[in-house]
Amino acid sequence: MKCTACDVEFGDGQFCPECGALCAQPNEVQERAAAMTPSQCLADKYRIEQLVYTGMTNVYRGSIGEQVVMIRETPIMQSSSEPAKTDAEHGEVERQAPQQAPLKAEFELLQLVHSDCFARPCDYFVDGGKEYLVTDWPAGERLSAILSGGMVGEETSVRVALQLCEAIAKLHESGFAHLDIEPNNVLFDKGQVRLLNCGRSRKFDADCLDCLTTDGYSAPELSKEGTILQDGRPDIYSIGAVMYTMLTGKVLPFGDSQPHVLADVSQPELARILLQCLAANPELRCKTAGDLQQRLQLYRDTTKTRVRCETAIASDIGMVRQNNEDCGLAFDTVVWRESKAESFGLYVVADGMGGERGGETASTTAISEIWRAISESLIAPSSADCNEVIKTAIERANKEIYILARDNPALHGMGTTATLGFRRGRDLFLGHAGDSRAYLIRDGQIRQLTEDHSVVSNLLKAGMITAAEAKTRPDRGVITRSLGGAPGVVVDKMKEGKLTLQDRDTLVFCTDGLVNNVSDELIMAEVSRASSVQSACGQLVARANRAGGDDNVTVIVVRMTA
Repeated sequence: MKCTACDVEFGDGQFCPECGALCAQPNEVQERAAAMTPSQCLADKYRIEQLVYTGMTNVYRGSIGEQVVMIRETPIMQSSSEPAKTDAEHGEVERQAPQQAPLKAEFELLQLVHSDCFARPCDYFVDGGKEYLVTDWPAGERLSAILSGGMVGEETSVRVALQLCEAIAKLHESGFAHLDIEPNNVLFDKGQVRLLNCGRSRKFDADCLDCLTTDGYSAPELSKEGTILQDGRPDIYSIGAVMYTMLTGKVLPFGDSQPHVLADVSQPELARILLQCLAANPELRCKTAGDLQQRLQLYRDTTKTRVRCETAIASDIGMVRQNNEDCGLAFDTVVWRESKAESFGLYVVADGMGGERGGETASTTAISEIWRAISESLIAPSSADCNEVIKTAIERANKEIYILARDNPALHGMGTTATLGFRRGRDLFLGHAGDSRAYLIRDGQIRQLTEDHSVVSNLLKAGMITAAEAKTRPDRGVITRSLGGAPGVVVDKMKEGKLTLQDRDTLVFCTDGLVNNVSDELIMAEVSRASSVQSACGQLVARANRAGGDDNVTVIVVRMTA
Protein backbone atom coordinates (compact mmCIF):
# COMPACT_ATOMS: atom_id res chain seq x y z
CA MET A 1 0.00 0.00 0.00
CA LYS A 2 1.12 3.56 -0.70
CA CYS A 3 0.54 6.36 1.81
CA THR A 4 -1.76 9.07 0.45
CA ALA A 5 0.04 11.71 2.52
CA CYS A 6 3.77 11.06 2.19
CA ASP A 7 3.98 8.41 -0.60
CA VAL A 8 5.74 5.86 1.64
CA GLU A 9 5.16 2.23 0.62
CA PHE A 10 4.02 -0.07 3.45
CA GLY A 11 2.18 -3.34 4.04
CA ASP A 12 -1.28 -3.98 5.34
CA GLY A 13 -2.93 -1.63 7.80
CA GLN A 14 -5.01 1.51 7.91
CA PHE A 15 -2.33 3.92 9.16
CA CYS A 16 0.95 4.91 7.49
CA PRO A 17 3.87 3.89 9.77
CA GLU A 18 5.87 6.92 8.60
CA CYS A 19 3.48 9.85 9.06
CA GLY A 20 0.44 8.28 10.75
CA ALA A 21 -2.00 9.24 7.99
CA LEU A 22 -5.16 7.12 7.67
CA CYS A 23 -4.81 5.52 4.25
CA ALA A 24 -7.36 2.67 4.23
CA GLN A 25 -10.85 3.88 5.09
CA PRO A 26 -14.36 2.47 5.03
CA ASN A 27 -16.23 3.44 1.87
CA GLU A 28 -18.62 5.65 3.82
CA VAL A 29 -15.74 7.65 5.31
CA GLN A 30 -13.98 7.95 1.96
CA GLU A 31 -17.15 9.29 0.44
CA ARG A 32 -17.60 11.83 3.22
CA ALA A 33 -13.96 12.95 2.86
CA ALA A 34 -14.18 13.42 -0.91
CA ALA A 35 -11.80 16.15 -1.98
CA MET A 36 -12.78 19.57 -3.28
CA THR A 37 -11.61 20.68 -6.69
CA PRO A 38 -9.33 23.63 -7.57
CA SER A 39 -11.09 26.99 -7.99
CA GLN A 40 -13.92 25.84 -5.73
CA CYS A 41 -15.00 28.45 -3.18
CA LEU A 42 -15.33 27.50 0.46
CA ALA A 43 -17.39 29.39 3.02
CA ASP A 44 -17.80 32.20 0.48
CA LYS A 45 -14.26 33.45 1.06
CA TYR A 46 -11.59 30.77 0.62
CA ARG A 47 -10.50 29.77 -2.87
CA ILE A 48 -9.19 26.24 -3.23
CA GLU A 49 -6.01 26.19 -5.32
CA GLN A 50 -4.54 22.71 -4.87
CA LEU A 51 -5.17 19.45 -3.06
CA VAL A 52 -1.93 18.76 -1.20
CA TYR A 53 -2.88 15.29 0.03
CA THR A 54 -5.98 13.33 0.83
CA GLY A 55 -7.01 10.81 3.44
CA MET A 56 -9.14 10.94 6.55
CA THR A 57 -8.08 14.60 6.56
CA ASN A 58 -7.83 16.44 3.26
CA VAL A 59 -5.25 19.22 3.09
CA TYR A 60 -5.48 22.06 0.60
CA ARG A 61 -3.47 25.05 -0.43
CA GLY A 62 -5.93 27.92 -0.56
CA SER A 63 -6.11 31.68 -0.56
CA ILE A 64 -8.13 34.54 0.78
CA GLY A 65 -7.31 37.65 -1.16
CA GLU A 66 -3.50 37.82 -1.39
CA GLN A 67 -2.94 35.59 1.64
CA VAL A 68 -2.00 31.96 1.06
CA VAL A 69 -3.45 29.58 3.65
CA MET A 70 -3.52 25.89 4.48
CA ILE A 71 -7.00 24.40 4.81
CA ARG A 72 -7.54 21.07 6.53
CA GLU A 73 -10.86 19.27 6.12
CA THR A 74 -12.24 16.24 7.93
CA PRO A 75 -15.73 14.81 8.49
CA ILE A 76 -17.21 15.22 11.95
CA MET A 77 -17.49 11.67 13.23
CA GLN A 78 -20.09 10.45 15.70
CA SER A 79 -18.64 8.65 18.71
CA SER A 80 -19.11 4.90 18.59
CA SER A 81 -19.31 4.77 22.39
CA GLU A 82 -22.95 6.06 22.35
CA PRO A 83 -25.93 4.96 20.24
CA ALA A 84 -26.74 7.33 17.42
CA LYS A 85 -30.41 7.58 18.45
CA THR A 86 -32.86 6.24 21.03
CA ASP A 87 -36.11 4.54 20.07
CA ALA A 88 -38.57 7.38 19.51
CA GLU A 89 -41.46 4.93 19.07
CA HIS A 90 -41.30 4.01 22.77
CA GLY A 91 -41.68 7.61 23.80
CA GLU A 92 -38.03 8.21 24.63
CA VAL A 93 -36.54 11.54 23.77
CA GLU A 94 -34.35 11.30 20.69
CA ARG A 95 -30.67 12.01 21.42
CA GLN A 96 -27.81 12.60 19.03
CA ALA A 97 -24.52 10.88 19.81
CA PRO A 98 -21.70 13.23 20.85
CA GLN A 99 -19.64 14.42 17.89
CA GLN A 100 -15.87 14.31 17.66
CA ALA A 101 -14.32 17.51 16.27
CA PRO A 102 -10.53 17.04 16.36
CA LEU A 103 -9.82 20.11 14.22
CA LYS A 104 -11.80 22.30 16.60
CA ALA A 105 -9.71 21.00 19.50
CA GLU A 106 -6.52 21.70 17.54
CA PHE A 107 -7.72 25.22 16.62
CA GLU A 108 -8.40 26.01 20.28
CA LEU A 109 -5.00 24.60 21.28
CA LEU A 110 -3.14 26.71 18.70
CA GLN A 111 -4.98 29.77 19.96
CA LEU A 112 -4.02 28.88 23.52
CA VAL A 113 -0.32 28.31 22.76
CA HIS A 114 0.04 31.30 20.40
CA SER A 115 3.64 30.73 19.34
CA ASP A 116 5.63 31.23 16.13
CA CYS A 117 6.84 27.67 16.61
CA PHE A 118 3.39 26.41 15.56
CA ALA A 119 1.02 27.17 12.72
CA ARG A 120 -0.85 30.44 13.18
CA PRO A 121 -4.59 29.69 13.45
CA CYS A 122 -6.70 31.85 11.13
CA ASP A 123 -10.19 30.33 11.16
CA TYR A 124 -12.33 27.37 12.14
CA PHE A 125 -15.82 26.53 10.90
CA VAL A 126 -18.21 23.67 10.16
CA ASP A 127 -19.87 23.24 6.77
CA GLY A 128 -21.89 20.31 5.42
CA GLY A 129 -20.99 17.83 8.14
CA LYS A 130 -17.29 18.60 7.83
CA GLU A 131 -15.04 20.76 9.93
CA TYR A 132 -12.34 23.03 8.57
CA LEU A 133 -9.17 24.44 10.15
CA VAL A 134 -7.46 27.32 8.37
CA THR A 135 -3.87 28.29 9.26
CA ASP A 136 -1.12 30.31 7.63
CA TRP A 137 0.71 28.53 4.85
CA PRO A 138 3.79 26.72 6.24
CA ALA A 139 6.75 28.23 4.39
CA GLY A 140 10.05 26.38 4.45
CA GLU A 141 11.28 22.83 4.01
CA ARG A 142 10.42 19.72 5.95
CA LEU A 143 13.25 18.35 8.06
CA SER A 144 12.63 14.94 6.47
CA ALA A 145 13.50 16.43 3.06
CA ILE A 146 16.68 18.02 4.44
CA LEU A 147 17.70 14.73 6.04
CA SER A 148 17.24 12.89 2.76
CA GLY A 149 20.60 14.44 1.83
CA GLY A 150 22.26 12.97 4.95
CA MET A 151 22.90 14.08 8.53
CA VAL A 152 22.99 17.80 9.25
CA GLY A 153 25.79 18.05 11.83
CA GLU A 154 26.08 18.81 15.50
CA GLU A 155 25.52 22.58 15.49
CA THR A 156 22.29 22.38 13.47
CA SER A 157 21.06 19.36 15.45
CA VAL A 158 21.47 21.12 18.78
CA ARG A 159 19.93 24.34 17.43
CA VAL A 160 16.84 22.49 16.13
CA ALA A 161 16.48 20.58 19.40
CA LEU A 162 16.69 23.81 21.42
CA GLN A 163 13.88 25.35 19.36
CA LEU A 164 11.79 22.19 19.68
CA CYS A 165 12.25 22.36 23.46
CA GLU A 166 11.09 25.98 23.45
CA ALA A 167 7.98 25.12 21.42
CA ILE A 168 7.07 22.02 23.41
CA ALA A 169 7.58 23.80 26.73
CA LYS A 170 4.79 26.23 25.73
CA LEU A 171 2.52 23.32 24.89
CA HIS A 172 3.30 21.55 28.16
CA GLU A 173 2.58 24.70 30.13
CA SER A 174 -0.93 24.52 28.68
CA GLY A 175 -1.31 20.96 29.92
CA PHE A 176 -0.90 19.19 26.56
CA ALA A 177 1.63 16.81 25.03
CA HIS A 178 2.33 17.02 21.29
CA LEU A 179 2.97 13.30 20.51
CA ASP A 180 3.89 13.90 16.86
CA ILE A 181 7.47 15.24 16.83
CA GLU A 182 9.19 13.60 13.87
CA PRO A 183 11.11 14.91 10.82
CA ASN A 184 8.08 14.93 8.52
CA ASN A 185 6.25 17.24 10.94
CA VAL A 186 9.16 19.66 11.57
CA LEU A 187 9.52 22.59 9.22
CA PHE A 188 12.72 24.59 8.67
CA ASP A 189 12.27 28.18 7.48
CA LYS A 190 15.34 30.48 7.51
CA GLY A 191 16.66 28.82 10.65
CA GLN A 192 13.30 28.96 12.46
CA VAL A 193 11.77 25.62 13.46
CA ARG A 194 8.00 25.11 13.28
CA LEU A 195 5.79 22.13 14.00
CA LEU A 196 3.32 21.64 11.17
CA ASN A 197 0.30 20.47 13.16
CA CYS A 198 -0.85 19.40 16.58
CA GLY A 199 -3.40 16.84 15.41
CA ARG A 200 -2.23 14.13 17.79
CA SER A 201 -1.94 16.36 20.87
CA ARG A 202 -3.53 15.03 24.05
CA LYS A 203 -4.28 16.61 27.37
CA PHE A 204 -2.34 15.33 30.35
CA ASP A 205 -4.11 12.46 32.20
CA ALA A 206 -5.67 11.25 28.94
CA ASP A 207 -5.83 7.56 28.02
CA CYS A 208 -3.30 6.71 25.26
CA LEU A 209 -5.17 3.60 24.06
CA ASP A 210 -5.82 4.96 20.55
CA CYS A 211 -2.75 7.21 20.19
CA LEU A 212 -1.21 7.12 16.75
CA THR A 213 2.54 6.42 16.83
CA THR A 214 5.46 6.77 14.42
CA ASP A 215 8.15 4.09 14.46
CA GLY A 216 11.52 5.45 15.53
CA TYR A 217 10.14 8.67 17.00
CA SER A 218 7.20 7.89 19.29
CA ALA A 219 7.88 6.97 22.91
CA PRO A 220 7.51 3.20 23.50
CA GLU A 221 4.99 3.60 26.32
CA LEU A 222 2.44 5.06 23.87
CA SER A 223 2.10 1.59 22.32
CA LYS A 224 1.32 -0.10 25.64
CA GLU A 225 -2.25 -0.80 26.61
CA GLY A 226 -3.48 1.14 29.62
CA THR A 227 -0.91 3.94 29.37
CA ILE A 228 -2.12 7.20 30.88
CA LEU A 229 -0.43 10.38 29.65
CA GLN A 230 0.92 11.78 32.92
CA ASP A 231 3.17 14.53 31.54
CA GLY A 232 5.18 15.59 28.50
CA ARG A 233 7.97 13.03 28.71
CA PRO A 234 6.87 11.21 25.52
CA ASP A 235 7.77 14.46 23.72
CA ILE A 236 11.21 14.43 25.37
CA TYR A 237 11.75 10.99 23.84
CA SER A 238 10.69 12.29 20.39
CA ILE A 239 13.05 15.29 20.53
CA GLY A 240 15.91 12.94 21.40
CA ALA A 241 14.95 10.62 18.53
CA VAL A 242 14.90 13.52 16.06
CA MET A 243 18.31 14.65 17.33
CA TYR A 244 19.67 11.13 16.87
CA THR A 245 18.48 11.11 13.24
CA MET A 246 19.99 14.53 12.55
CA LEU A 247 23.34 13.51 14.07
CA THR A 248 23.62 10.07 12.49
CA GLY A 249 21.31 9.95 9.48
CA LYS A 250 19.65 6.89 11.04
CA VAL A 251 16.25 6.15 12.58
CA LEU A 252 16.26 4.48 15.98
CA PRO A 253 15.02 0.89 15.92
CA PHE A 254 12.26 0.01 18.33
CA GLY A 255 13.57 -1.13 21.70
CA ASP A 256 16.66 -0.34 23.74
CA SER A 257 18.34 2.71 22.21
CA GLN A 258 21.42 2.77 24.46
CA PRO A 259 23.84 0.69 22.34
CA HIS A 260 22.89 2.62 19.18
CA VAL A 261 23.45 6.02 20.78
CA LEU A 262 26.76 5.02 22.34
CA ALA A 263 27.98 3.53 19.06
CA ASP A 264 26.84 6.32 16.75
CA VAL A 265 27.25 9.60 18.71
CA SER A 266 30.93 10.49 19.13
CA GLN A 267 30.64 13.36 21.65
CA PRO A 268 30.26 11.74 25.10
CA GLU A 269 28.33 14.61 26.70
CA LEU A 270 25.89 14.78 23.79
CA ALA A 271 25.42 11.00 24.00
CA ARG A 272 24.61 11.34 27.71
CA ILE A 273 21.99 13.98 26.94
CA LEU A 274 20.41 11.75 24.27
CA LEU A 275 20.29 8.79 26.64
CA GLN A 276 18.40 10.96 29.13
CA CYS A 277 15.85 11.60 26.39
CA LEU A 278 15.58 8.05 25.05
CA ALA A 279 15.32 6.00 28.22
CA ALA A 280 12.61 3.32 27.80
CA ASN A 281 11.43 4.13 31.33
CA PRO A 282 9.89 7.63 31.26
CA GLU A 283 10.94 8.15 34.89
CA LEU A 284 14.60 8.13 33.80
CA ARG A 285 14.18 10.86 31.17
CA CYS A 286 14.55 14.61 31.57
CA LYS A 287 11.42 15.61 33.45
CA THR A 288 10.55 18.69 31.39
CA ALA A 289 11.37 20.32 28.08
CA GLY A 290 12.93 23.14 30.10
CA ASP A 291 15.33 20.68 31.78
CA LEU A 292 16.41 19.34 28.38
CA GLN A 293 16.73 22.85 26.96
CA GLN A 294 18.98 23.86 29.86
CA ARG A 295 21.27 20.86 29.34
CA LEU A 296 21.49 21.47 25.60
CA GLN A 297 22.18 25.18 26.08
CA LEU A 298 24.98 24.41 28.54
CA TYR A 299 26.47 21.94 26.06
CA ARG A 300 26.21 24.47 23.25
CA ASP A 301 27.80 27.24 25.33
CA THR A 302 30.65 24.90 26.25
CA THR A 303 31.32 23.81 22.68
CA LYS A 304 31.21 27.41 21.46
CA THR A 305 34.35 28.04 23.47
CA ARG A 306 36.16 25.54 21.26
CA VAL A 307 38.39 27.62 19.07
CA ARG A 308 39.77 26.52 15.75
CA CYS A 309 42.67 28.50 14.39
CA GLU A 310 45.61 28.08 12.03
CA THR A 311 49.02 29.32 13.12
CA ALA A 312 52.35 29.61 11.31
CA ILE A 313 55.71 31.25 11.96
CA ALA A 314 58.68 32.18 9.75
CA SER A 315 62.01 33.87 10.49
CA ASP A 316 64.76 34.94 8.11
CA ILE A 317 68.24 36.48 8.44
CA GLY A 318 67.50 38.99 5.66
CA MET A 319 69.79 40.17 2.87
CA VAL A 320 72.37 42.19 4.88
CA ARG A 321 72.94 40.82 8.40
CA GLN A 322 75.41 38.05 9.23
CA ASN A 323 73.31 36.44 11.96
CA ASN A 324 69.66 36.29 13.02
CA GLU A 325 69.06 37.98 16.38
CA ASP A 326 65.29 37.50 16.17
CA CYS A 327 63.49 34.73 18.04
CA GLY A 328 59.85 33.66 17.86
CA LEU A 329 57.43 31.20 19.42
CA ALA A 330 53.95 30.23 18.24
CA PHE A 331 51.78 27.41 19.50
CA ASP A 332 48.15 26.48 20.16
CA THR A 333 47.03 23.89 22.67
CA VAL A 334 44.04 22.60 24.65
CA VAL A 335 44.06 22.08 28.41
CA TRP A 336 41.51 19.82 30.13
CA ARG A 337 40.68 21.08 33.58
CA GLU A 338 37.67 20.52 35.84
CA SER A 339 36.10 18.29 33.13
CA LYS A 340 36.23 21.13 30.60
CA ALA A 341 38.44 21.75 27.59
CA GLU A 342 39.96 25.21 27.22
CA SER A 343 41.90 26.42 24.18
CA PHE A 344 45.07 28.50 24.56
CA GLY A 345 47.53 30.13 22.20
CA LEU A 346 50.88 31.83 22.78
CA TYR A 347 52.49 34.02 20.12
CA VAL A 348 55.77 35.88 20.85
CA VAL A 349 58.29 37.74 18.71
CA ALA A 350 61.56 39.16 20.15
CA ASP A 351 64.13 41.28 18.30
CA GLY A 352 67.48 41.11 20.08
CA MET A 353 70.30 43.66 20.11
CA GLY A 354 73.76 43.79 21.66
CA GLY A 355 76.53 42.87 19.25
CA GLU A 356 78.20 39.51 18.60
CA ARG A 357 75.94 36.96 20.30
CA GLY A 358 74.30 39.37 22.75
CA GLY A 359 71.20 39.96 20.65
CA GLU A 360 70.61 36.28 20.07
CA THR A 361 71.09 35.55 23.77
CA ALA A 362 68.66 38.27 24.81
CA SER A 363 65.88 37.24 22.41
CA THR A 364 66.15 33.50 23.09
CA THR A 365 66.28 34.12 26.85
CA ALA A 366 63.15 36.27 26.59
CA ILE A 367 61.27 33.56 24.71
CA SER A 368 62.47 30.84 27.08
CA GLU A 369 61.46 32.69 30.26
CA ILE A 370 58.12 33.77 28.82
CA TRP A 371 57.38 30.19 27.80
CA ARG A 372 58.14 28.88 31.29
CA ALA A 373 55.96 31.48 32.99
CA ILE A 374 53.01 31.03 30.62
CA SER A 375 53.12 27.23 30.69
CA GLU A 376 52.95 27.30 34.48
CA SER A 377 49.82 29.43 34.26
CA LEU A 378 48.03 26.93 32.01
CA ILE A 379 47.50 24.59 34.93
CA ALA A 380 46.66 27.39 37.36
CA PRO A 381 42.99 28.10 38.24
CA SER A 382 41.00 29.34 35.27
CA SER A 383 40.18 32.53 37.17
CA ALA A 384 43.79 33.73 36.86
CA ASP A 385 44.15 37.29 35.49
CA CYS A 386 45.70 36.87 32.05
CA ASN A 387 47.05 40.41 31.94
CA GLU A 388 48.81 39.79 35.23
CA VAL A 389 50.19 36.48 33.93
CA ILE A 390 51.64 38.26 30.88
CA LYS A 391 53.12 41.08 32.96
CA THR A 392 54.80 38.58 35.29
CA ALA A 393 56.18 36.57 32.34
CA ILE A 394 57.77 39.60 30.67
CA GLU A 395 59.13 40.89 34.00
CA ARG A 396 60.73 37.49 34.65
CA ALA A 397 62.34 37.57 31.21
CA ASN A 398 63.57 41.12 31.76
CA LYS A 399 65.15 40.19 35.10
CA GLU A 400 66.93 37.15 33.68
CA ILE A 401 68.33 39.12 30.73
CA TYR A 402 69.44 41.96 33.02
CA ILE A 403 71.30 39.54 35.34
CA LEU A 404 73.00 37.79 32.39
CA ALA A 405 74.14 41.13 30.94
CA ARG A 406 75.32 42.39 34.33
CA ASP A 407 77.32 39.28 35.17
CA ASN A 408 78.88 38.59 31.76
CA PRO A 409 81.05 41.35 30.24
CA ALA A 410 80.61 39.90 26.76
CA LEU A 411 76.87 40.50 27.07
CA HIS A 412 76.92 44.02 28.49
CA GLY A 413 74.31 46.23 26.84
CA MET A 414 72.27 43.43 25.35
CA GLY A 415 68.49 43.66 25.26
CA THR A 416 65.45 42.67 23.26
CA THR A 417 61.97 43.73 22.29
CA ALA A 418 59.08 41.47 23.22
CA THR A 419 55.57 41.44 21.80
CA LEU A 420 53.43 38.72 23.30
CA GLY A 421 49.92 37.58 22.46
CA PHE A 422 48.20 35.18 24.87
CA ARG A 423 44.89 33.68 23.70
CA ARG A 424 42.46 32.02 26.08
CA GLY A 425 39.51 30.77 24.08
CA ARG A 426 38.53 33.70 21.89
CA ASP A 427 40.01 36.34 24.18
CA LEU A 428 43.39 37.80 23.22
CA PHE A 429 45.62 39.54 25.80
CA LEU A 430 48.75 41.48 24.88
CA GLY A 431 52.05 42.35 26.57
CA HIS A 432 54.55 44.59 24.81
CA ALA A 433 57.87 46.43 25.12
CA GLY A 434 59.87 47.78 22.18
CA ASP A 435 59.05 48.31 18.51
CA SER A 436 57.97 44.86 17.39
CA ARG A 437 54.26 44.86 16.53
CA ALA A 438 50.93 43.05 16.67
CA TYR A 439 48.20 43.65 14.07
CA LEU A 440 44.55 42.65 13.71
CA ILE A 441 43.11 42.17 10.21
CA ARG A 442 39.29 42.16 10.26
CA ASP A 443 36.67 42.92 7.61
CA GLY A 444 39.19 44.28 5.10
CA GLN A 445 40.87 46.62 7.62
CA ILE A 446 44.23 46.37 9.39
CA ARG A 447 44.72 47.77 12.88
CA GLN A 448 47.97 48.07 14.84
CA LEU A 449 47.35 46.72 18.35
CA THR A 450 50.65 47.82 19.89
CA GLU A 451 52.41 51.17 20.22
CA ASP A 452 56.07 51.48 19.18
CA HIS A 453 58.45 52.45 21.98
CA SER A 454 60.91 54.31 19.77
CA VAL A 455 62.37 57.74 19.13
CA VAL A 456 60.58 58.01 15.79
CA SER A 457 57.24 57.08 17.35
CA ASN A 458 57.64 59.78 20.00
CA LEU A 459 58.44 62.37 17.34
CA LEU A 460 55.40 61.34 15.32
CA LYS A 461 53.08 61.60 18.32
CA ALA A 462 54.49 65.04 19.10
CA GLY A 463 53.83 66.15 15.50
CA MET A 464 57.50 66.95 14.95
CA ILE A 465 57.85 64.73 11.86
CA THR A 466 55.53 63.25 9.23
CA ALA A 467 54.89 59.58 8.56
CA ALA A 468 56.87 59.86 5.33
CA GLU A 469 59.85 61.39 7.16
CA ALA A 470 59.71 58.66 9.80
CA LYS A 471 60.46 56.01 7.16
CA THR A 472 63.78 57.59 6.16
CA ARG A 473 65.18 58.87 9.47
CA PRO A 474 68.53 57.32 10.44
CA ASP A 475 67.38 56.90 14.07
CA ARG A 476 64.28 54.90 13.18
CA GLY A 477 65.76 51.80 14.83
CA VAL A 478 66.44 53.49 18.18
CA ILE A 479 64.00 52.18 20.80
CA THR A 480 63.11 53.76 24.12
CA ARG A 481 62.01 50.60 25.94
CA SER A 482 63.34 47.06 25.94
CA LEU A 483 63.95 43.99 28.11
CA GLY A 484 67.32 43.74 29.88
CA GLY A 485 68.35 47.38 30.08
CA ALA A 486 67.24 47.87 33.71
CA PRO A 487 66.12 45.73 36.70
CA GLY A 488 62.50 46.55 35.91
CA VAL A 489 60.45 47.12 32.76
CA VAL A 490 57.10 48.78 32.07
CA VAL A 491 54.84 46.34 30.21
CA ASP A 492 52.12 47.72 27.94
CA LYS A 493 48.78 45.94 27.76
CA MET A 494 45.70 46.63 25.66
CA LYS A 495 43.70 49.64 26.83
CA GLU A 496 40.52 47.55 26.58
CA GLY A 497 42.11 44.77 28.63
CA LYS A 498 41.48 42.16 25.96
CA LEU A 499 40.29 41.66 22.40
CA THR A 500 37.53 39.16 21.62
CA LEU A 501 38.41 37.41 18.38
CA GLN A 502 35.83 36.64 15.70
CA ASP A 503 35.69 34.00 12.98
CA ARG A 504 38.04 34.90 10.09
CA ASP A 505 40.05 37.40 12.14
CA THR A 506 43.77 37.31 11.37
CA LEU A 507 46.56 38.29 13.77
CA VAL A 508 50.06 39.24 12.62
CA PHE A 509 52.99 39.49 15.07
CA CYS A 510 56.26 40.73 13.58
CA THR A 511 59.62 42.35 14.24
CA ASP A 512 60.59 45.69 12.69
CA GLY A 513 62.42 43.95 9.86
CA LEU A 514 58.98 43.56 8.29
CA VAL A 515 57.32 46.90 9.12
CA ASN A 516 60.36 48.98 8.08
CA ASN A 517 60.18 47.47 4.60
CA VAL A 518 56.51 46.60 4.03
CA SER A 519 53.57 48.97 4.57
CA ASP A 520 50.55 48.02 6.64
CA GLU A 521 48.42 47.96 3.50
CA LEU A 522 50.76 45.49 1.78
CA ILE A 523 50.88 43.33 4.91
CA MET A 524 47.08 43.08 4.81
CA ALA A 525 47.04 42.42 1.07
CA GLU A 526 49.58 39.58 1.27
CA VAL A 527 47.81 37.95 4.23
CA SER A 528 44.35 38.28 2.68
CA ARG A 529 45.25 36.65 -0.62
CA ALA A 530 47.44 33.88 0.83
CA SER A 531 45.99 30.38 0.59
CA SER A 532 47.29 29.44 4.06
CA VAL A 533 48.92 31.05 7.08
CA GLN A 534 52.21 29.34 6.20
CA SER A 535 52.05 30.83 2.73
CA ALA A 536 51.25 34.27 4.23
CA CYS A 537 54.36 34.10 6.44
CA GLY A 538 56.53 33.15 3.47
CA GLN A 539 55.14 35.92 1.27
CA LEU A 540 55.68 38.57 3.96
CA VAL A 541 59.31 37.51 4.49
CA ALA A 542 59.86 37.55 0.71
CA ARG A 543 58.33 41.05 0.50
CA ALA A 544 60.69 42.36 3.19
CA ASN A 545 63.72 40.87 1.44
CA ARG A 546 62.71 42.22 -1.97
CA ALA A 547 62.44 45.68 -0.38
CA GLY A 548 66.09 45.48 0.73
CA GLY A 549 66.10 42.96 3.55
CA ASP A 550 68.28 45.24 5.71
CA ASP A 551 67.24 43.48 8.96
CA ASN A 552 66.22 40.12 10.31
CA VAL A 553 62.48 39.48 9.95
CA THR A 554 60.20 37.24 12.03
CA VAL A 555 56.48 36.85 11.34
CA ILE A 556 53.66 34.93 13.06
CA VAL A 557 50.25 34.69 11.38
CA VAL A 558 47.20 33.37 13.27
CA ARG A 559 43.90 32.95 11.45
CA MET A 560 40.64 32.19 13.25
CA THR A 561 38.66 29.66 11.21
CA ALA A 562 34.88 29.54 10.90
